[in-house]
Amino acid sequence: LPYLTKDNLPASASSWRDLFSKTLVNADKPKFFLRSDRPFRELSTSSDQLKWTAVEQFQHGHVYVDGCLADLLKITKWKPGSILYMGDHVTNDLVSPVKNAGWRTCAIL
Repeated sequence: LPYLTKDNLPASASSWRDLFSKTLVNADKPKFFLRSDRPFRELSTSSDQLKWTAVEQFQHGHVYVDGCLADLLKITKWKPGSILYMGDHVTNDLVSPVKNAGWRTCAIL
């Protein structure tokens, strides 16, 4: 997203990460939806290194990798219909989240 927002961020945002309440990447779908033994890990955005401490809450502006649906719902207490999932793959990003989790989806073209 940096290339999309480089010159178009609102004044209140210093990074594209400020535009989202949670930033989760590399979910490894469909494992994210089907397995419950994949803990979230925080990604250090300054060093591109994973932190290996357990994630018990998400912090605004931080980036998290891996994880699973069960832990996401446990940590956030979100209801499935309140989640908007964005992706560019029809099956993995648009169909699976609706079918397996009841999420709303948005296609990135």
